[in-house]
Amino acid sequence: MRYVFNAASMIREGYAKWKDSLFQISRYDGDILIVPPRYLDDLHNKSQEELSAIYGLIRNFGGSYSGITLLGENDVGIRALQTKITPNLAKLCDDIRDEFQYCLDTDFPACRVGFFRVVLDPAGITLQDGTHVPYNTLLCVAPHAISNDPDVIEDPTSFNGLRYYEQRCRDASQEKKHQYATTDKSHLHFGYGTWACPGRFLASDMLKVILTMLLLQYDIRSPERAKRPVAGQQVTKMLDLGIIESTPQSQPPRQPPLVGFAVPLPPPQIPSGPFKLVHTPTSQAMRTEPICFRFRTRRIHAIATQADREHPNVLLLQVNPSAIEKLIQIATSLLPSALHMWLRASFPEWSLLSCLVLKKCKVGWDEEFEAEKATYKHLEQLQGILIPEYYGEVRHGGTRACLLSDIGGACMATPAGAMLAMTEFRDMITATLTTLAEFGVLPDDTKLDNFHLVGDKVMAVDLETVSKVTSKEDVAAEVESVRDCLARQYAANQRCFWDDGQLQQA
Repeated sequence: MRYVFNAASMIREGYAKWKDSLFQISRYDGDILIVPPRYLDDLHNKSQEELSAIYGLIRNFGGSYSGITLLGENDVGIRALQTKITPNLAKLCDDIRDEFQYCLDTDFPACRVGFFRVVLDPAGITLQDGTHVPYNTLLCVAPHAISNDPDVIEDPTSFNGLRYYEQRCRDASQEKKHQYATTDKSHLHFGYGTWACPGRFLASDMLKVILTMLLLQYDIRSPERAKRPVAGQQVTKMLDLGIIESTPQSQPPRQPPLVGFAVPLPPPQIPSGPFKLVHTPTSQAMRTEPICFRFRTRRIHAIATQADREHPNVLLLQVNPSAIEKLIQIATSLLPSALHMWLRASFPEWSLLSCLVLKKCKVGWDEEFEAEKATYKHLEQLQGILIPEYYGEVRHGGTRACLLSDIGGACMATPAGAMLAMTEFRDMITATLTTLAEFGVLPDDTKLDNFHLVGDKVMAVDLETVSKVTSKEDVAAEVESVRDCLARQYAANQRCFWDDGQLQQA
């Protein structure tokens, strides 16, 4: 890190004065150009040849390693850096922790500025409003100032532990927009776009584990006669002042505390599977309603049922064709094979199955909606094999929607989808992910409810957010990373279903 005296107040005051404009901070090794959020999409769409994230990170890393810039000039050098640094991450952890302690003590947290980019185009770059940024300029944004702006986040200085939970409750379509690891123009601490921190999901899970252990194993109180911590005061300084103190709960931990934490014994192992379904808890039936919408030359009448409570925008359709529509479908099925294939490609509305899925665009998710359509078209060869068939875009209730085939099967996050042995699950999910990666994409939202067990294979059902696989050399590593993440979720679900008596060994 590079430090500037009084930088925190400089950034805060600069943002307050010019929040919608670029402003500059000078430091001994060059100037930093602070960029407002409205330019983020423009910068995000620039190529690495024009605007480099790698050079931005290197420029901010420090001047004590004189050769690091040369290594960052090409892929070979970057891979050399990765090869050298990765094995040493564990032993460098303490050093990094001490460095961040220093950052906090100097009132210059790492999140004061972020999204570092360096202009590499010799001609500079021109932003959407005509602003010209010259060659070799270091750009960044001010996440801390943005997240403390009342125009961006309501009452940002007051603690409200349910702030984002309440936002999710107000609008179910926004459930993915208000999570800890979410990145958008109002929450930039993890970065933005393709170069957002890939470890943010692990960080989120680890924080939840730590918080859970604190709640289960400790009572937390302030020392006697201690004043209540001031809102916004840094945690490290609070700890130094002795404001927070922990005492073990009345029930002793099952294992002696280790480094201040009570580490419980691991739960007893469950069988490795496969399993069989004992029973499924009864749930409230989803509401059904008749709907009607036009798809190309056909008006479709169907009975719609909400897929589940977690996805209110997804409707399962049971199509009710009229007598004339049934005759048309029978007639087209009797045509010669070549003519039938042409008719199906040209007029897909007359070859629809009776069970369909209507996936409506969520409010504010137009970009993800377009991305999902593009992904379905890109993966056309896999439609009906590893992903649902995409028939086209329709409108229902004034909202755009994707019309998809109903692949059936069992959601992998439910007891019916959790009956596989772990080795079988890993093999099946690896086969699916590898095929998707060979077509250049991998699911970015790695949750089990985005995958269905259909017969002897696993199919992906949510393609709103995908990551591009650009290098064949990285396919195996990226597939392994996603597979291991899903395998951990699958094992945890099996444990829960086993403990609840919903599964037993087959």
